[in-house]
Amino acid sequence: MKRENELRKLLGISQIEMAMLLQISRSQWSMFEIGQRDLPLAAKQLLAELLQYLQTTEAQAKAPNPKTQTALQKELEAQLRENEYQRLLIAQRTAFYEKKYHQELRAWQLSEFLKTRKHHKKFKQIPHLITMTQKTVPPPPPENLILWQHHQHKQELLELERLLLESQYRKVNRAIN
Repeated sequence: MKRENELRKLLGISQIEMAMLLQISRSQWSMFEIGQRDLPLAAKQLLAELLQYLQTTEAQAKAPNPKTQTALQKELEAQLRENEYQRLLIAQRTAFYEKKYHQELRAWQLSEFLKTRKHHKKFKQIPHLITMTQKTVPPPPPENLILWQHHQHKQELLELERLLLESQYRKVNRAIN
């Protein structure tokens, strides 16, 4: 009688507890589990009631409960608001790192351009340009590009999370209405 053994395990109780529940001895239950003995009629009826109750409550647990659905709806709304906040925050950081990377890249490109024009006649006549050509601007560090890309990935993940949350929210709304 494997089913009864599974039922006992599902309930998380021992043989002795199951026997006490059915008001029989542990040995009677043990022998019933292995198929060597039948249960008394009262124990069978109680076991049948227990199984029916478990099936009914399991079906009820799966059915949408208005209070639970409303609480779930509110939780999803809160998660959507938090997601919106995080997307705005990440968008700002992404824009910052993108701007920083491009500024450093342009400064380096300008420096490289000025180095190629260093010996041009017009450049030698303008004092500010001479000092600019003497500056050595390093190429933009890869960390800024990596940070920019990292924040773009975070933005994409948050956008996917938003879509998932909205889908769940629509499902909950359909269940309520």
